[in-house]
Amino acid sequence: MRSPLLLTPLLLLLPTFLFAQQDGKNVTILDGKIELTVPDRHQTMSDELWHLKYPGKPRAPLALKDADNTCYFIVILSEIPMQESEVAAYAWSQYKQMQKDSAEFRFPEKPHGTIMVNGKKLGYTKFIYLPTRNGKFGCYYFAAVDGRLVGLFFDIDQTKKALWEPVVNEIIQSLKIK
Repeated sequence: MRSPLLLTPLLLLLPTFLFAQQDGKNVTILDGKIELTVPDRHQTMSDELWHLKYPGKPRAPLALKDADNTCYFIVILSEIPMQESEVAAYAWSQYKQMQKDSAEFRFPEKPHGTIMVNGKKLGYTKFIYLPTRNGKFGCYYFAAVDGRLVGLFFDIDQTKKALWEPVVNEIIQSLKIK
């Protein structure tokens, strides 16, 4: 009889194997300034869904969703001036603003910070927003591109966080900023 302890690591890695980006497609946006790889199962968000989810907001250069509508990924180029040295402070300010604005946010152990991806510094803020039906897990990444802020936003149904968080990490690790 096999020990359940031997199966535990396999079960923990299962989401990574199931959602590995072997079937990914390369996406280039913002006149070739950003390249990344996204899973094939992420498809372009319809205009109807965009307007339903983000009423009154101009359409993002990249707006994707999975077939089950449990993971949304958008990239937005803002007018906010930004240098790479400022992304950590920006991520921290977003975190502090969420804390101040609403008691409906919860935060993981490390809710903000920076990571290096392909030689570029990205800031991030992670949170759980409770008022949605299942709760929403948000992973928001911030980068400087041509002196402006670019936001890479993932909104995930909280019940699917364990499945999608490794995929989000793979997408972010594939990011190349020129």
